[in-house]
Amino acid sequence: MNSYDSLYLPALRAQMGDRVYYISFMNMKDVQERVFIAQEIHRSKNLNELIQRQLSKRAPEIQDYLLQQIQRFFGAFVIGVYGGQPKWVELGVERRPHIILDDEKLKKLNGAMGILILDGREKLFAIDGQHRVAGIRQTLIHSEEIGKEEVTTIFVSHSNDEQGLARTRRLFTTLNRYAKPLNKMDAIALDEDDAVAITTRNIVDNHPLFCDRINISQGKNIPSSDKKNITTIISLYDALNIYLKNSSGRKWNQFKKIRPSEGQLQEIHNRSNCLWDHLSNHFSVLSKYGNSKLDEPAALYRHNDGGHLLFRPIGFMMIIKVMKILEDQNVSTQEAAKRIGQVPMELKENPWNGLLWNQHSKRMITAKDNQNVATALLLYGAGGQLTSLNTSAEKLKEELVGLLNTPSEFFEIKQYV
Repeated sequence: MNSYDSLYLPALRAQMGDRVYYISFMNMKDVQERVFIAQEIHRSKNLNELIQRQLSKRAPEIQDYLLQQIQRFFGAFVIGVYGGQPKWVELGVERRPHIILDDEKLKKLNGAMGILILDGREKLFAIDGQHRVAGIRQTLIHSEEIGKEEVTTIFVSHSNDEQGLARTRRLFTTLNRYAKPLNKMDAIALDEDDAVAITTRNIVDNHPLFCDRINISQGKNIPSSDKKNITTIISLYDALNIYLKNSSGRKWNQFKKIRPSEGQLQEIHNRSNCLWDHLSNHFSVLSKYGNSKLDEPAALYRHNDGGHLLFRPIGFMMIIKVMKILEDQNVSTQEAAKRIGQVPMELKENPWNGLLWNQHSKRMITAKDNQNVATALLLYGAGGQLTSLNTSAEKLKEELVGLLNTPSEFFEIKQYV
């Protein structure tokens, strides 16, 4: 076991249940050298290998975050302490004339603040934060300067025996069970690094189509009772994510983890606003909706007879996806919007009736195969090249006939431009 110099850490002492813990901070260099990965609290070799494999996947992402994000920040690391002889030295708080403290408050403060002394012989395990420990180790290979930066640590002391290990495993499980990950709605509302989330908020704040006209309930589907809003905020985010994506999946996901420069963000905002401006110019229902003074403007376009394709989340996504494909095929944004605007959009009419709209049940048909064929139909109808979707007009017609279970002579796949 390695032995290190003693470490003197300013700390707060606290208790929850039967656990006493210490809140402090360490620089990343000390984390790199002293903190072990929690996989070593497990006896199973296979389990250790599985955990290490998962850590290895995340470490490069964390390295990129630390090296590229100036406004970087980590949540607290929960660290188990085994062996050695850690010491807690209380610091007293003297009574000051300008600070009014009764005896009870003074006693509480005197017991809470102090110095945690690690003698260097103990073993420190990351119970929560093991991905970040792996990322720090990899980062400091490339940047010693980051090693001087500090992270919050919460120390929990356990005995170095089977009972102590079991207690740590239980804490590890508890932390993972009750730690609630940031869901998509929270990310859209709060994320200051994800360019798509930032742009979604910008559109909702400033564009007349969406300002005070976006459903912010959880989920992508819009309730049938909603007669006001054009779509949900999750649908808008997902649509913009498709439209703005300019690299492969992994690179794009990495891009969204690091806030772009203000110049890049402005360029993304401009492109997004341009998209909705052109769609408004070539979809009369959008311009009417945007200018409507009615309390329930969406009721005209989303109702029991289907309504307009754009006012259903499936159709909303389809149209933006086809806009993206056409632009990738060197069609301008304005021309792409014009072409798509010439395709029939009423759900109760061909080609959508029976494919995306069930006239009998008055409900959308949401099967993935139906959505894929509908997207290809929209692309073809707008004069796009079906090779982008790995299909052809002949194959598309066969798929449509198969889905609708109707003889092929009843169908004509049309282009409207």
